[in-house]
Amino acid sequence: MRGRRIGHDRAMSDESDEFDDEFTPWTAEGAEQLRAAARAASDAILAHAERVAALSGDAQTPKVFESALSLAEVIAEFTDAQYAYTGTTVPLGAIYSFIDAMSENEEPEAVDVPGISVYQRRDYEVLDEESVMQAGRDAFREAWPDATDEDAAADVTTLGGALYQIAHAGGGWSALDRVQSLGVTGATVIVVPTEVTLGSDPDSWPEDPFEDADIDEAIYGQSDVFVAPPRDDDGDDDGGAAGPAIESR
Repeated sequence: MRGRRIGHDRAMSDESDEFDDEFTPWTAEGAEQLRAAARAASDAILAHAERVAALSGDAQTPKVFESALSLAEVIAEFTDAQYAYTGTTVPLGAIYSFIDAMSENEEPEAVDVPGISVYQRRDYEVLDEESVMQAGRDAFREAWPDATDEDAAADVTTLGGALYQIAHAGGGWSALDRVQSLGVTGATVIVVPTEVTLGSDPDSWPEDPFEDADIDEAIYGQSDVFVAPPRDDDGDDDGGAAGPAIESR
């Protein structure tokens, strides 16, 4: 908005002569607009306080900034009204700099990319390896109903083999989350644009399919931390589920 001043009296501005013919402060209409803007600012402050007070942790900090930007826009309208009435923005003129800084931190506009690669790491604590092995054999029997216990034992002889069978029978590697003897401890994922996606022939893939996992090139990233279930006096898991994930960017 032309004519904004940040913490300066208009009469002291080097540009004051430029606006003398069009600047008309101290009007009755300006006074009423200032009062209306003050009421709107008061309501916005209360609404911001309610939104922030409803939050409950560091994971929701981005929502504080979202609400703060909305509040700042209303405060800027009040400052505009004060400037129009008096020719000065004190004490709130710095709000414009805050809005500009927040706007610079907004996500960039979406751009078209030929493809994307999603790189994910998800870590688990092996709480009882033999139980995981048994879960793998049970998954083998689920996938091959005619197989016997001996067939399952002959097939699943390693931890890796057990994990594969669990994922195979469970519809993907996320099935590991449902294995009680595995405790997920953390996870992270990045999405990276790629010029060439993996094709249907593995022989045509790069020797290292993960060579382009460059976090600096990521167009999105997410990390999750999982709160471990409480343990009893003997140090054993009390059977509770892992706590809620805390998301950060």
